[in-house]
Amino acid sequence: MGMFADARRLVRLGLDLFFPRRCLGCDDELLLDDHLVCGRCRVALVQDPVRRCAKCASELVQPRKTRGSCPVCRERAFAFRGVVAALRYRGPVRAIVLAIKFGRRAEGVTVLADRLVAELEAHGVLRRIDVVVPIPLHPLRRLTRGFDQAELLAAAVADRIGKPLLRHVLRRRRNTRRQATLRRSERADNLRSGFAPGILSFSVRGRRVLLVDDVLTSGATAHAAAIVLRACKANSVTVAVAARG
Repeated sequence: MGMFADARRLVRLGLDLFFPRRCLGCDDELLLDDHLVCGRCRVALVQDPVRRCAKCASELVQPRKTRGSCPVCRERAFAFRGVVAALRYRGPVRAIVLAIKFGRRAEGVTVLADRLVAELEAHGVLRRIDVVVPIPLHPLRRLTRGFDQAELLAAAVADRIGKPLLRHVLRRRRNTRRQATLRRSERADNLRSGFAPGILSFSVRGRRVLLVDDVLTSGATAHAAAIVLRACKANSVTVAVAARG
């Protein structure tokens, strides 16, 4: 085994010499032992120290208060049970998400999946989950991008926690504008009636769903998807995202 390990290391050295690997977070060259992210950017992939609302994962301005302290939840009711967000959507984390979505660095979902699963375990969510469902892209957007980053992330999470991944439970009615380009007040309107049951929507009936997406900002996307899942008789919907805006 040692000889083969040495051979692989020599091959890796040769490849790095002519085709240097780049960090997903900062685009610097990676060292031999780095995996997708450099040591400096890996510091950003630690547990989020910010106190967040258990319902919507918004940052709590007054963390000492527990009930009724979240201004987002005071203004609206969400269809999902709660949100688990692994990281803050800034700095290297934002760069990793954008590298996956627009830089065709799909391998980066493994970095986010590892961190998200660790957070789900820390919150004790896994014992309350039966199936994993991704928030889907519209088919036209998926065709343009070549893949669906939320589905890749959901698949990686499902594999790590040993739960079934259910595709085609949700579908996009319209190719809505990207939520990140809209003001907060516009996001709910953009997604109104944006989702519908997919051909396998019956498969969530009576089951506790982990709804997976890469980033959550206002919560409008997750809320719209959760409404459809609950209409399909899902027992409950918990949202899991790699990063919270």
